Amino acid sequence: MLVTTSHRVPAGLLTVLGQVVDLRKRRGVWHRLAAVLSIAIAATLARTRSFAALAEWAADARTMC
Repeated sequence: MLVTTSHRVPAGLLTVLGQVVDLRKRRGVWHRLAAVLSIAIAATLARTRSFAALAEWAADARTMC
């Protein structure tokens, strides 16, 4: 997918994920869907194999920033 600019530049991951339609109900949504998806992708690339491992990876990554 390309972002429309004067030059044809590949879109960044957050730009593409920002175009995903969020079907979650507004009540209880604390984080933007693009952020949640990007963390899930990064954790998957880090070889997490469960939701619990993904959550632990995300918590560890947050303390590193």
